[in-house]
Amino acid sequence: MNEIGLGSDNIEETSAKTIPISDKEKQENAKKIAEQLLNDKDLGLNKEQVAGILGNIGLESGGFNPSAVNPNDNGKVSSGLVQWRGERREAFKRIYGKYPEEASIEEQVDFIKRELLSSESATLKALKSHVNGTPGQYAEIFMKKYERPSSDPKVNQIEIRKGIANGSADLI
Repeated sequence: MNEIGLGSDNIEETSAKTIPISDKEKQENAKKIAEQLLNDKDLGLNKEQVAGILGNIGLESGGFNPSAVNPNDNGKVSSGLVQWRGERREAFKRIYGKYPEEASIEEQVDFIKRELLSSESATLKALKSHVNGTPGQYAEIFMKKYERPSSDPKVNQIEIRKGIANGSADLI
């Protein structure tokens, strides 16, 4: 898996930096994330749906890096596996007592689960209602419903997300 984009409140409020990780760590992290999502009975996701989520996490975090930080994501900091920013990043801090980039993979995946079962339940519903989809199709659903980046394919990098999702299916 390659180092690909980073995604990340107020720029002056953080001195956080992304801590680089090795390719081996990236693969180990991807497997850990997949296992946590796949084994969660409340979510009830299948392998292809999890691979679609991994496609987004891989892109957003620069390769499954939980410490990923973008200090200027449209004037705000975004951080963590899915590049939480603004209120979502602050909600993470209220629950875990730290920002996403300081949290473990398990805590970050737990927060994804919390969101999917509450404020982001439309994403989970969309994933589950799309029957027999491919990892790439699930990556696009997750991107549009949960990540909500620009609709411009050059900006949202949907093809990279789909590629990571398809490659991730082999890890699961």
